[in-house]
Amino acid sequence: WEGDRIPEQWAEIVNKNYVKGIFVPSTFCAEVAKKATDKPVVVIPHGYDPKVFYRRKPVAFQQNKGFNFGFCGGWAQGKDDRKGFQMLLEEYCREFSKKDDVCLNAKFNMAYQSTEKIMHDIQLADIPPKEQRPAVNLLFQQMLPSELAEFYSSCDIMVSPTKGEAFSMPALEALACGVPVVSPAYSA
Repeated sequence: WEGDRIPEQWAEIVNKNYVKGIFVPSTFCAEVAKKATDKPVVVIPHGYDPKVFYRRKPVAFQQNKGFNFGFCGGWAQGKDDRKGFQMLLEEYCREFSKKDDVCLNAKFNMAYQSTEKIMHDIQLADIPPKEQRPAVNLLFQQMLPSELAEFYSSCDIMVSPTKGEAFSMPALEALACGVPVVSPAYSA
């Protein structure tokens, strides 16, 4: 879970006699779990694989040779999604134009929405027409961890305008690849 409380049905289960302890991936999750049970809670840190995510030469995911912004996440709720892609896209288009040598490379987790739904939601965003806006490269394909590492490495900076995170694996993975991350001081 990624919230401020354990789901009710889980709380019932973790308090059964046969449960001896709970393993969680972060101190945030440990604090939440301790509110629901008196069982021992152990943190086993959630992390990245250093054999996959490390500094490497960039590859050509981007559309230009200029400055490349990166985003990696879902878009389950469209403009209201907690990952903040619509806000990022709108601000990027306000700051830059077609004349600027920049590209926003966005890798979407397709477990939440179809390509068609994401494209529909983008058309509803407050952005200029395609012929006026700066370059945007939308990536919808599934990627192996090694391909994600190449994606992160192709960006000059990753932007994570999240409205709520528990783990933020894309930020950890990008940092491991030597790519700086901009993210708000929000949530865990």
